[in-house]
Amino acid sequence: FLLLLFFHAITTAQKDFTEPVPQTISSEIYLNSTLLNINNLSMWVRNDGLTSKDPFAEITAPGGFNPNWGVIYPRGTAGLVYVDGIVWVGIVQAGRQPIIRTGGGIYSVGTVPGAILRKGVAEDPESPAARAYRIRRDYETADLRQDAAEFFDTTLAAVTPEVIESVRSQYEKDWKEWPWQKGAPFIDKNRNGVMDGEDTPGFQEADQVVWFAYNDLDETVNKAFYGGPSIGLEVQVTLWGYKDVPEFENIIFKRYRFIYKGASSTPTNAVIDSMYLSQWTDPDAGAFYDDLGGCDSSLSLGFAFSSINPDPLYKPFGWQNPGVGYVILQGPLVPGAADDEGIL
Repeated sequence: FLLLLFFHAITTAQKDFTEPVPQTISSEIYLNSTLLNINNLSMWVRNDGLTSKDPFAEITAPGGFNPNWGVIYPRGTAGLVYVDGIVWVGIVQAGRQPIIRTGGGIYSVGTVPGAILRKGVAEDPESPAARAYRIRRDYETADLRQDAAEFFDTTLAAVTPEVIESVRSQYEKDWKEWPWQKGAPFIDKNRNGVMDGEDTPGFQEADQVVWFAYNDLDETVNKAFYGGPSIGLEVQVTLWGYKDVPEFENIIFKRYRFIYKGASSTPTNAVIDSMYLSQWTDPDAGAFYDDLGGCDSSLSLGFAFSSINPDPLYKPFGWQNPGVGYVILQGPLVPGAADDEGIL
């Protein structure tokens, strides 16, 4: 399930950004959340499956600045998405009722961080090993000042060398501990299926990659979402972006892998039949109260934009109204016969 998240704007010169006042925040946020912010976009992701969700949303900075966007575009200005997530529904013949099961995340989630180690058993969601891993190829030499300011939700002026080095150190840690054994993608130069030798973490020659896994095995959490029991579904998420590539400067790529591993009571022959997946989103194109949305089914495209021109929150930056869109590039890959037909 491959998604393209893109942003577009026609612009004059960008004005300086009046940045928020620095805040103090629990380190728990940095264990559970990270950023994809390599090009013109800055997008928060959470390791329990919720994406485009600002971890600072419940904290109001002095002076009242807190737009709560999970996606900022262009970086250092206003935002376009408040939160988004993936929702699924399918028929599960696993000996428990109901057979129609739902899961995923919208404003809340029915999933927890971590991979499923074996049927019915997941890794500890509180373990650092269940975090969202973030790498960039140039972390050793890159200027990480803006990256650090965004990661710690503070001003450029407040970023110290120590703060920058803490971000660089986390990049190094994630690079060295890249969880390829769990399914995180890597450059397999010798094509042996193992990350060894000169192999490196990465995907599609991207400049920045985020990877994490989550699951629905916590029955209490899953039932609180849409009321159904867990099915033992693991979701692996790969997000990536490119810098200094004009065609991709306003784009984030998403890949979701769904692996049905089963709950402890799931029969060995259980399957999920007629499964549907949906990219859910709450877009806020600048001011939240004036947005319009639409779709183009022939392009598998959904989009949203501000109906007021100029949008009051983008006007101070000299920007015309941007828009946000989601495009499905590839649906689920399943075995089939040569004469089968698929509908996207």
